[in-house]
Amino acid sequence: MKHNTILFFIILPLVLCSQNQGLDYNQWKYPVVKIRAFNIDNSYDGNSALDFNSEKNNYFDVNGNGSISVGYSIFRNEDKIQNQRSMSLNVGFSDERSNYSINYSNNYRKYFEKEDRNGLYFELQPRVRIDFYDQTSSSQKSFDLNLNIKLGKGRIEPMRDVFLAQFMIDDLVAENLLDSVYDQNLIFELANVMILARSKRIFDSRFARKYQLKTLCDFLVSKGIDSDIDLFNIVNDHWFATVYNDRSVGSRASIGIVSELYHNYHIYKDIPSSSKSGYVSVLLDYNYTKPINQHWHKTFYTAAGVAQDPSEKVDRGYNVQGKFIISYFPTTRTYFTASVSTSFLTHDFKQARIASGFALETSIFITNTIRINGNISVNRLKNNIYKSDSFYRLSQYDNNLFEYNYFNRDYNVDYDSNNIDINYGISMRYIFF
Repeated sequence: MKHNTILFFIILPLVLCSQNQGLDYNQWKYPVVKIRAFNIDNSYDGNSALDFNSEKNNYFDVNGNGSISVGYSIFRNEDKIQNQRSMSLNVGFSDERSNYSINYSNNYRKYFEKEDRNGLYFELQPRVRIDFYDQTSSSQKSFDLNLNIKLGKGRIEPMRDVFLAQFMIDDLVAENLLDSVYDQNLIFELANVMILARSKRIFDSRFARKYQLKTLCDFLVSKGIDSDIDLFNIVNDHWFATVYNDRSVGSRASIGIVSELYHNYHIYKDIPSSSKSGYVSVLLDYNYTKPINQHWHKTFYTAAGVAQDPSEKVDRGYNVQGKFIISYFPTTRTYFTASVSTSFLTHDFKQARIASGFALETSIFITNTIRINGNISVNRLKNNIYKSDSFYRLSQYDNNLFEYNYFNRDYNVDYDSNNIDINYGISMRYIFF
């Protein structure tokens, strides 16, 4: 009954909003552009865990921690290239420990044919993570290097600005500044103007605001809309009061080699030790994302792989996982997202780690540069795998073997367990440019 209820609430939005609004989102093509972003995040997260274990006493655990992170990213889009680079410095703290991490990732995708934007591509993904932990009784340093090489087909186009343009034009129609019948070309053209205006880096926020508003208003005036205060108010409201979203359209399927090298050094009660591990895996994944209409969006991820530790012939892991997301965007100021996910991990098909989860997220506008984000998730884990730490490093599903993160907690356990995790958090983002 419980599973039927969850399925009902997933299918219901798809039925209610199955109508389209005359826009063929598959025709959208993101322009040739290079966009930079720099931001600071601070957040507080909490975790509650209830563990039912036949070998140990049941327990209920509550804890919280805070973090501050600084990030810089570059997105480059061309006919034959999609490239996303990011660098970040993170500081975390709680009553029991503090931790610092440095991250670098580069997702470089190059298509073989310029004319076929949905054709074959080659993908290279190097990632580096350096962590420092300092606890009451121990300290730890770790180095994690991932290199993914893939061959795939398909393309996913970001389209946040398409919907921003659509909401903006809806208000122009409501104010009788534009005819009630507007065409798809106008929305796509306005979205292009928005993207190009945003990609121009102007560090003085006053000058940036004037440049962007003038660019958008001039474009709309060129389409026959009267240049008056109502036009300015609508453009200003949507442009500076919108909440960022990652809506996109398209699909990609790929197969490739995913590898990791991990080195850990820690001191526990004045006794130093060091460990190394790594794996090489073959990964097959599929990503699909599509707007249902202006307000609703659906996304589906799935992946399967087999990984082998070169130093351990029997230490092999098999993993299959998937995730489905349904999102609702009532306005440009806020959104709500619900997701269900599952993962299956085994090494001998007798012992297994099975996880499933349900999550809700929201983002709310506060000011032009401040956003408040909230989330809550419920995750269930059933585990009876008795293996070494090398198998855990080899086959863990949360951030190494697969591209997508499904669960927020590391389940490095070597006993029978049946856990329910409740994770919740609230964070504030300040955007410099």
